[in-house]
Amino acid sequence: MKRIFPALIALLLAAACVSAAAESSIGVQMLRKMDYGTDVTYVIGHKSPDPDAIGSAIAAAELLNAIGIRAEPAAAERIDNESAFALQALGLEAPRILDDAREKQFVLVDHCAYAHAIDHMARARIVGILDHHGMGDVKSAEVIPVLSLPVGAAASQVCLCYRDCGAGITPYAARAMLMGILSDTRNMTYNVTDLDREAYETLLPIAGIEDIDGLYTGMQNAKTDYEGMTDGEIFYSKYKEYTAGPYRFGIASVSAQPGTIAEVSAGMKRYMLEIFPQSGRDYLFCMVTDNDSTWMSWAGDGAEELVRESYPEYDGGEYVVFTPAVTRKLKIVPPLITILESRSAEDGAL
Repeated sequence: MKRIFPALIALLLAAACVSAAAESSIGVQMLRKMDYGTDVTYVIGHKSPDPDAIGSAIAAAELLNAIGIRAEPAAAERIDNESAFALQALGLEAPRILDDAREKQFVLVDHCAYAHAIDHMARARIVGILDHHGMGDVKSAEVIPVLSLPVGAAASQVCLCYRDCGAGITPYAARAMLMGILSDTRNMTYNVTDLDREAYETLLPIAGIEDIDGLYTGMQNAKTDYEGMTDGEIFYSKYKEYTAGPYRFGIASVSAQPGTIAEVSAGMKRYMLEIFPQSGRDYLFCMVTDNDSTWMSWAGDGAEELVRESYPEYDGGEYVVFTPAVTRKLKIVPPLITILESRSAEDGAL
């Protein structure tokens, strides 16, 4: 059976050193032991990309190139509005879009599940993983470096790789990592670990960003700007799919401007109920988040019972309301996975 062998000492999967001292680091030596061949190594984030997926890919690719591994950042789908704003504001080049992984070589950042990867990733060669979600189902026949830490942003782990290699961080890479940290930690106000804080404090003076709060405000405004988009484009802009035993479900994550969360939630719920019969999923969920709270709706036979069992916050109303706002990764997904896998185990025991 194919397995990935996570080696925390190999957490330098994207680490690169440009100084003579760094050239002798264990991380660089381990990376160079892998046979990358002559093919380019694409560093890519998840489908429905966000600033952390895009920024981490850019910074990690720069690291790999610095130690002689030919790498290129890539995006899994059309770059979202928030990332597009950040890239333009920071003077960063948008990565190319890849939608087919066959016969290519990858380092995965900000994801480790096939459902979140571009098509046919199972037919690609994966040479490294850097993630901060739960362990997914991506497999490799080779022993590859894997880093998965419970931090706020994947980009903070890329910064850790620089630090542990003694590598110099360019302003370009610093800005790429900061866009990811800002987005995933909500400007250092949510799920901030010591590693995120250390990365932020390291990167900020290097990046040369004069108004970091203004940058974050612009990113948030772009994130909630759905002008000209259909309900379907909004729903699927931050949509992810999951598997728990035999159950398959999807969760959309939508942002709302202050004072509009009820209106946006109602519109997204109507759309979700319309598409559910053709979705091919056991359940669909949609979470709508503003600065203060998250409202979640659902679709599917038995979905309300699953919600009631998963979230003590549910009071029997039309939505589950979480105050303060929550994230999909930390609050929404884990209880659903736990309960559905438990049901699957119970069914198998009968």
